[in-house]
Amino acid sequence: MANKARSRIRQGDIAKALRAAKAAGFAVSGFEVDENGKLSVQVANESRVEHGADPFDRWKANRDARPA
Repeated sequence: MANKARSRIRQGDIAKALRAAKAAGFAVSGFEVDENGKLSVQVANESRVEHGADPFDRWKANRDARPA
């Protein structure tokens, strides 16, 4: 049985990536770290959430971005 190398991705790295994606206006739906330590942030769709929208529109966009 081969030893797997430990991933060098830390919780703080993931948190930074998710915060950056949200700050850029994307609705984050998840993330994935592969066996090589590559971090991928998944967004709900390619469109960005408008920061200038009123609170109801932002809430509705986030609600609609979640999987059913």
